[in-house]
Amino acid sequence: MTDYARSNLESVLARVPGVGEVEVFGGGYSMRIWLNPDRLTDYHLTMDDVLAALKAYNVEVSAGQFGGRRRSKASV
Repeated sequence: MTDYARSNLESVLARVPGVGEVEVFGGGYSMRIWLNPDRLTDYHLTMDDVLAALKAYNVEVSAGQFGGRRRSKASV
């Protein structure tokens, strides 16, 4: 809900005449994962392996650059 409010409501409400500030309370993104212990055993994985993989892939990356110059592979 927090992500939805930030993405779709915050800027709209901030533009309403007379509104000084909009503040959305709550955490950021979240994910709930259910693991099958038998499948983990089949794949020779532990919970630490799963947590390490999730932490390794839990990064925020920029989607790109608006109006930026494209660089060819030759100029990199």
